[in-house]
Amino acid sequence: MEAPQSMLSSNFNNDSKCSSIKEGNTVNVHVTAPGSLVALTLLYLRSNNKKVSDQITIPNSFSTIEQCNSNHVLLKVVSKNLILWDNISNT
Repeated sequence: MEAPQSMLSSNFNNDSKCSSIKEGNTVNVHVTAPGSLVALTLLYLRSNNKKVSDQITIPNSFSTIEQCNSNHVLLKVVSKNLILWDNISNT
């Protein structure tokens, strides 16, 4: 019986393995997006950095909203507003 390959061994083939984060040559954004949004928000919290907030795109049509995870949309809205803190009005 052959022992399973370890990721620490020199002959480990990373392309043939799948995990919840990296699947072949692509990254599963459903897993990585929330953590990266929270990290980006904490880095630029109340900085009013327009360039960073413009990178966070919020869906603006019905078809794009249907394709997105609703939790990710909520997190994007909260992240964008926490970065652009001074633009929040009292309306």
